[in-house]
Amino acid sequence: MVAGVFAGFCLWWLLLSGGTSLFGSVLADKARWIDLASCFVLAVFGLAAVGSILGGL
Repeated sequence: MVAGVFAGFCLWWLLLSGGTSLFGSVLADKARWIDLASCFVLAVFGLAAVGSILGGL
């Protein structure tokens, strides 16, 4: 079981790093927009979590 999880993790890491190296130049141009979008999504979820906590008090 542990070996299977480790093998899956290694495969995922290799695919992710390989894809990044292949599409790195394409992603570099859009990296700022990806960063801004992910920041916005995290901020919305953070505000929703704080609102949920404050609403429950």
